Order: sequence, then C-alpha cells, then structure tokens
Amino acid sequence: MRVRIPLWLAWTAATILVECCAAFVALMTLAVTPLRVALVAAIEGLALGAVQFAILRRPLPTISTAWVGATFGGILVARLCEYFADTSYSAIIAPATLAGTIALGVVLGAAIGAAVAVPQWLILRAHVARAMRWVGAGALAWACALPMMLLGLQGVASLLGPWSLTTLFADVALGMLVVGLIQGLALRGLLKTAHRSSPLPAADHVRAQRLPFGAP
Repeated sequence: MRVRIPLWLAWTAATILVECCAAFVALMTLAVTPLRVALVAAIEGLALGAVQFAILRRPLPTISTAWVGATFGGILVARLCEYFADTSYSAIIAPATLAGTIALGVVLGAAIGAAVAVPQWLILRAHVARAMRWVGAGALAWACALPMMLLGLQGVASLLGPWSLTTLFADVALGMLVVGLIQGLALRGLLKTAHRSSPLPAADHVRAQRLPFGAP
C-alpha cells in the first residue's frame, strides 16, 4: 500500500533537497560572477520548478507545466538581484552589525520570495481563489529564512575545514526548512479554496488519487 505523504511535508522536503543541491553546485562552480550565478540559478529554477510541479499534480491535476518556466524565471531574477545587491560571502562578514544583517535579510528575503512567487501566482490564480496570498507567503517565508542564513554565514567564516562545509549546508537546510514549511502550509490553505467551478472528470479524479503526493 502506497504511503500518502502530506503536501506540506513533501513541499518542505523538496525545498530543502533542491536548495541544498543548488548550494553544492554553486560552491563547486565558484558561482561568484553574474554568468555563473545565472547558470546555477537556471539549474536551481528548473529543478525546483519540476519537483514542485510533480507535487502539485495531485491536488491540481490540470495545472500547466508553465509552473516550471515560471519558477525558473523567478529564481533567475531573484538570484541575479541578490548578486547585484552584493550579498556575497565577503560582503556579509565583519562590517555588518547584528541589526544590519537582520534588516538586510528581511528586506532582501522579502524581495527574493516575492520575485519567485509572482510568476507562480500567474499560474496558480487559474486554480485557486485568493491566489495573491501565495505572493505574501513567499515573501514572508524568505523574509524569515534569509536573516537566519546570513547570520549563519557569518559563523561559517570562523570555522575551517570540513566543519565550515557542514555548517554551511546545515545553515542552508535550516533556512529552507523555514521556507518550505511556510509555503507548504500556505499552499495547503489555498488548496481548500480550489475553484469548484471546474470539477475534475471522474477518470482524472481516480488518477489523481493514485499520485504519491497530496494534501492531508
């Protein structure tokens, strides 16, 4: 018997996995130039969009594959904006105060979250009511997560060897846990408002029940 994974849990796990992999790729490719940042962001956006699309297929069987493209575009814009805002490793170390780091994380995090969520909202609004809340959830998720990650990044600077890598990936995983949970729970709430004007055909409903991911 196939175990039914709650949507919010699948969403959170997928977010952590994809973003940790993206961080590894960025580290291995030394993504410190606009071109390399764009290349890593393209991989991240396509992977995240594809996994999210697979998760959304059960509760929203008619959702378009345009979700993947929307996520790709949002991630690309967000990462390039983040790069040009100069939040690189060297810029965050030493000179920033605790309050300054937190403020930077909140403002930049909200911008990143909104940049990714707005293109997704354009797809989601055809399937759920009050879809604009998705933009707010994305902004809130990243505004909560990025300050934690920037503070963690400062801690990485004081470590050497394998401990620095372990701390770096733990930092990313913790931040993405926050993002995934906030977005996953917000999505679960939005799906309760799914448009009733477009009921699923019986065959699609049966097929949807057999997909591995879904809302509880």
